[in-house]
Amino acid sequence: GVTAQTFTAAGSTQAAATAISTTNTYISTATEGQGARLPAGAGVGDELNVCNGTAVDVYVYPPVGYKLNGGTTNAPLLLAPNRAGSFIASLERASINRARSIFLSSACLDAF
Repeated sequence: GVTAQTFTAAGSTQAAATAISTTNTYISTATEGQGARLPAGAGVGDELNVCNGTAVDVYVYPPVGYKLNGGTTNAPLLLAPNRAGSFIASLERASINRARSIFLSSACLDAF
């Protein structure tokens, strides 16, 4: 089966956010304003799935020097409670696009 990293989100900045190290990540614990940071080095077309299984919004940060959805470099996206986001590395250097955000139950880990 597919394995997923389960962790507690941390930090309120890109540098302090918990680093994601797998393709599928389940955030099981967080307080408002904490976050996770996508890994650097994703190849074009690589998809990274992040599930927020908490009751609070969490931030998903790009790798240092990258953008999400063509936004501001290093700026995060907000991932609502019980939602999952898929982030796909694009052809544009230093850009990761958020392909979709879907509503899931608190058992969103099953989506992986």
